[in-house]
Amino acid sequence: MIRLWIAAALFAAGALTIVLSISGIFRFRYVLNRMHAAALIDSLALGCILAGLVLMTWNLRFVPKLLVILAVQWISSPIASHLVGQMEVRTDADSCHHMKTEDQTSADSGPSRDTHAEPARTAVDFSDKEV
Repeated sequence: MIRLWIAAALFAAGALTIVLSISGIFRFRYVLNRMHAAALIDSLALGCILAGLVLMTWNLRFVPKLLVILAVQWISSPIASHLVGQMEVRTDADSCHHMKTEDQTSADSGPSRDTHAEPARTAVDFSDKEV
């Protein structure tokens, strides 16, 4: 009986994570921020729901299959997110306005303690032009 209550709590946590992530997807304007909100669905929410399913089934025949589903999702999702993020940075001309490097963040906060620091990079050229 306790196992079912724990599984129900995991299902509820997964469902709540999905709802909050979907609201974040619609609320954010920049693609990389939306991708971060979407990543919560396939990492935290899927983990909670599959852990709840493991507790509900408690059958050694189904548990490895659920763990394989989780492993495949956790391996493939970062690869797909990286490709989408890389394409966004390559194709969005205004991407430098949405991102700041650590050098720019420290330069905005005041004078740096390191007097020999390299100048901050303002934009990255990912064009596929031949040199």
